[in-house]
Amino acid sequence: MTQSESFSKASTRSIPSTEFQYHGFSPELTPIVPAEVSHDLFPGPIQVFAKVDTGFPGTFIMSETLGKTLKDTYHIFTNERGNLVAVGVFTVFCEVFSLAIKLPQGRWVRVKALLPQGIDLGNIVGMELLKTVNACFKGNESKIVLTPSKAE
Repeated sequence: MTQSESFSKASTRSIPSTEFQYHGFSPELTPIVPAEVSHDLFPGPIQVFAKVDTGFPGTFIMSETLGKTLKDTYHIFTNERGNLVAVGVFTVFCEVFSLAIKLPQGRWVRVKALLPQGIDLGNIVGMELLKTVNACFKGNESKIVLTPSKAE
């Protein structure tokens, strides 16, 4: 088999992918993807939806609702604290929780998830978590496509 035949055969292989329509209530379109969140005390993963923010260098910001679920339903508390600097201008104090998170087509990743205090930013996937999949933004179709990344 020649190199071009090999390339042609490889390019026709089916790669699993998942497409998600952009959603959002802000003037700019914000892609929202489903994610699974897990902790040792959960009976199984919790399904959430999260905005994709390529400007956030961290892994995951939790919504007030998810934080309330951790505390009220599963009695998970933390003494770990952190800060989130927004737009380099203001600091938001956060509680930090150790969780496992998985994006569609991705793998489970242990993360330090931030729960902002006094403000609900919603669930947000940052660049560190987004690196666990190959993400392709198809702006002309208002979609984000996730495919598996190669194992590190």
